[in-house]
Amino acid sequence: MGVYLPCRRPREVAGEARRFVAAGDEDVLTLAVEAAHRCLEQVEPLTFGGVFFASTTLPPAERQFASVLATVCDLPRDIVTADFVGSSRAGLSATVAAARAVASGVRRILVVAADCRRSGAESAGDGAVALVIDSRARLGRLLGTAAVSGDLSFQAPEGGALPEREREMAEVAERVLNEYGVGADQLAALALDDPGAVVGARVAEMIAADPATRIYCEREGGALGVAGVLRQLAHAFEEVSPGDRVVAVASGNGAEAVLFEAGDGVGEGACRPPVRRASSRRPGSMPTPAGAIDPMSATAAFGSGSVDAEPAAASAPATPPSCVITSSMRRIAAAWSPSRRRSSTRWDSNPRVHGSAPSA
Repeated sequence: MGVYLPCRRPREVAGEARRFVAAGDEDVLTLAVEAAHRCLEQVEPLTFGGVFFASTTLPPAERQFASVLATVCDLPRDIVTADFVGSSRAGLSATVAAARAVASGVRRILVVAADCRRSGAESAGDGAVALVIDSRARLGRLLGTAAVSGDLSFQAPEGGALPEREREMAEVAERVLNEYGVGADQLAALALDDPGAVVGARVAEMIAADPATRIYCEREGGALGVAGVLRQLAHAFEEVSPGDRVVAVASGNGAEAVLFEAGDGVGEGACRPPVRRASSRRPGSMPTPAGAIDPMSATAAFGSGSVDAEPAAASAPATPPSCVITSSMRRIAAAWSPSRRRSSTRWDSNPRVHGSAPSA
């Protein structure tokens, strides 16, 4: 699981609260590429059979951005691609769709959820989460899903009252537990899409969750939109034990819940570095060179079964932080160029993707 959160800056309002804000040369696609690169550090790119991209802030264009992302990441051409848009629960929907595709025979799918909102609610933050769906089940195995449709598409501020949204989230969480025979007292963790502690406590109360159930719903750094529930899910996997039941719930034009059984890879070290550490980065800090531990990234595998995958690639030599930004921008420019040739995307100064930089 790869997490990319841009520099954390103060909001332009009174108080100490802060949120993650993309830099001037970053957009939703560059955020997604950085998160995807972290997944590709651990998995061989040529083994992918699909890319699913979720976002509510894609540019208005007759273009499938999952295909652009696949090209930028140098994935095979004979893969399935799809965009998931229009709802803040699109990230979880893409995860479910990828798990079903893997169950039907697709070997491995890269799922990326990213949002970059230049304006809007004060609680909105920018960020991206990428995860690999395959048959390994190192972190979790998908047991079941539940969903409802509705026309409520916005999020309330921290502590705000949106009873309809809360009821929908509680409804799908309760349904997925009941349909798959898991009692509320057996639920180890509940991961929500950044609604804030107040709403999280209300949803947990509505489903009669055990007091020992961990609730992951804080808006540290801002609500990340489609990436929010996946960030909370990654944090939950760091703290649960193998065999625990975890429910992830996302809302927006209805609600969706997914029930997971934690795998053997959960616990300390499930994500490197911990999501909490990534969310507490100081304002103005620079990206960490490739080959070092990046305090803004978390890397882990995610799956829905139990077979082995390829070993991780060897560590690459350090590269100046500027090369990371230049790499993403150059690859995106190449993907958008009408005269682009396939070979034009196979060189790069970013050793995190190809293992070495070109000679001068």
